[in-house]
Amino acid sequence: MAPSPSSLFRSLQASAFSSSIRLRALLPGLSPMAYALLALGISSYPFAASFVANHLRARAKAKKTRVKASIQIVHTLANAGVSRKVVAYAVAVTDYPLSVRHVESLRRIGEKNKALRKFIAARKQKDRQKLAEKRRREAEDAEDRRMDEERQKLEEEKRRLERIVKHERAVKLFGDVVNELRQLQRPQSCPPRTRN
Repeated sequence: MAPSPSSLFRSLQASAFSSSIRLRALLPGLSPMAYALLALGISSYPFAASFVANHLRARAKAKKTRVKASIQIVHTLANAGVSRKVVAYAVAVTDYPLSVRHVESLRRIGEKNKALRKFIAARKQKDRQKLAEKRRREAEDAEDRRMDEERQKLEEEKRRLERIVKHERAVKLFGDVVNELRQLQRPQSCPPRTRN
């Protein structure tokens, strides 16, 4: 026996109502009449059903992408060790799926990492200063050694020149003494005789 038009309409209406409840969760923001008409159209026309299914899949994919980007943004901020207010604002304005409480442990770890990075940077700066001071002292010591070597060379050259001067003076003095001895050994010429 074929169903009566009234019972068919009631069954379509019931299926449309149950479909509209499901659609209300998937497509928020429409009027109740729009949900009912959309559900009735989906149940009546396969093309409309495939169109809505494709639309819902695209929306779900876009939401998944937004959620993934939101998670990356919030976790990056939390790992950077920013304040609670900044993390709470990021959770509020993005599609982050969890609450701020779930990010608090990450944020605390980020604060510790930030303090650790600051400590490491200070230690590196101190090590760089120590290394620069060590290199400066080594350069000063090398310059002092070079100056000492040059001073020793100059003193040796001075002593050598003094020895040369002493030798030349001794040679000159010896020559003068030899000349005087020769003059003393030479027989003095007799004075010329005068005639009377």
